[in-house]
Amino acid sequence: MPTINKGTPKRPWVPDKEPFKMRVNNQRFYNSAAWRAFATSHKAQNPLCVNFDVCGGVTSFSDHIRPINEGGELFDPENIQALCVKCNASKTGKQGHKTVEL
Repeated sequence: MPTINKGTPKRPWVPDKEPFKMRVNNQRFYNSAAWRAFATSHKAQNPLCVNFDVCGGVTSFSDHIRPINEGGELFDPENIQALCVKCNASKTGKQGHKTVEL
């Protein structure tokens, strides 16, 4: 007689997974045509990372120096810096722990 698979049995020692939740969702802004055009223009004008002497990286991100959820201006060129992948990841990680020193 065939058996019916009723799914994976519950394992009480494994904690339930919760979906990833961002603290502040700015995704609508970063997906806007206005931001994409601004960021593309900024990266063209600043092809090297602001930390080029240390990392030697090429710009991949137009990053807000003061985050917009902390009152940073959206399209202020003085609030935007060009960062490579490595420096952006480092800054993002430090921002999560509130120890930014870029």
